[in-house]
Amino acid sequence: MTKILVLSGYVKDDFGCVFREIPRCNKFLITSSKNVAKDKLEKLHETFQEVIVVDDYYESGEVEVAAIRLHRRIQYDRVITPATGEFDLLRAAKLREYLGLSGQTYESALAFRDKHVMKTLITKAGINAPHFQKIDCAVDLLRFVDNYGYPIVIKPLRGVASLHTSILSTKDDVERFLYSSDCHFDKKPMMVETYVLGKMFHVDGLVVHGDVKAIWPSAYLGTAMDMIKGSYFANYLLPKEHSSHGPLVEFAKRVLRALPTPPTTAFHLEVFETEQGEIIFCEIASRAGGGYANSMWNEAFSIPLRDTFYRMQAGLDLGSFISPLSPKSIPSSIVMPKQTGTIEHIADSCPLSFVHRYVPFYKVGDVTEKSVDTMNPLLSAFIVGSSLDNTLAHIEEFLNWTQSTVRYAPENLTP
Repeated sequence: MTKILVLSGYVKDDFGCVFREIPRCNKFLITSSKNVAKDKLEKLHETFQEVIVVDDYYESGEVEVAAIRLHRRIQYDRVITPATGEFDLLRAAKLREYLGLSGQTYESALAFRDKHVMKTLITKAGINAPHFQKIDCAVDLLRFVDNYGYPIVIKPLRGVASLHTSILSTKDDVERFLYSSDCHFDKKPMMVETYVLGKMFHVDGLVVHGDVKAIWPSAYLGTAMDMIKGSYFANYLLPKEHSSHGPLVEFAKRVLRALPTPPTTAFHLEVFETEQGEIIFCEIASRAGGGYANSMWNEAFSIPLRDTFYRMQAGLDLGSFISPLSPKSIPSSIVMPKQTGTIEHIADSCPLSFVHRYVPFYKVGDVTEKSVDTMNPLLSAFIVGSSLDNTLAHIEEFLNWTQSTVRYAPENLTP
């Protein structure tokens, strides 16, 4: 019987259900002390034979030491990482290689995690990507600007969810960045790339034994950077008849062939499409898509992306996929940014019938700071329509509804 070790700094999935075939005595967890209030720890012990708690989960080597000690005691077979998280991918791959376990290799994990390695492989394969460069100091950044001009995008080599990502459009922007707390090249490896003007799409899918068994593109309304500017950020499943559907699917397959893709994995690819219809690579992850991607696939295809990726990592049966896929509806999601000020009014629930899930993350009286990334929005919603036009109309109606239900106190509101 398979024994598994789950690495997760914060546990929010029901592993007892996901790994239902594996008895409790064969399931083990390493997590952060911030994740284990007494009542939650008791709940975790209902699923896991042993829960190992470390204080410095993300920065120290405590996780690796604990994992190796545990393997010497119980010889687990698989290392499992969070379905939509990336912080544990590299160390999990290192542990697998050190312990001789099956799963994603370090070479593969690095190609899907380190944006410089990723884009080097992509461009070597002849796939369109922005001009890019790893930057080790201020001079590297200034030289890149000399070569390619403005605007540019600067981001961590191994960042997530647009954290610490900036668009710099002028000399003043660059100097502000170089003077800021984000500019510590020795502590936080960064890269720079040319800005691409165009629409953004993401392509999600599942690879099983080397074959792409399920794949489907979605379109973004706005970008993650728009959240920082105070605008909403949304996405929706792309209908098959959309002119971009086929080219996006083929582009994704080219990307997967260009990288050391695990034989069995989920993936989440992001791309740009220019006004001329040229598709340009942005980045890809060897995990399930975050946000409402799981809900969108559940709604449209009855495929639970998160659970499927977990079961892939554990080497469990995945069931069957209906191929080719055919969406039952056109689901979408939307997140609204915070502003700086005190919330005067926000609805607890949404009466619109097409809103299948509405989550306000704050309440009346809360004081918020303007959103600086997509990870901590004011509210989110999951919307379902019968067609693309129907879904887009629903998004517009929801936005109009939030304009009348979300209100900050005017005396201290800062845009």
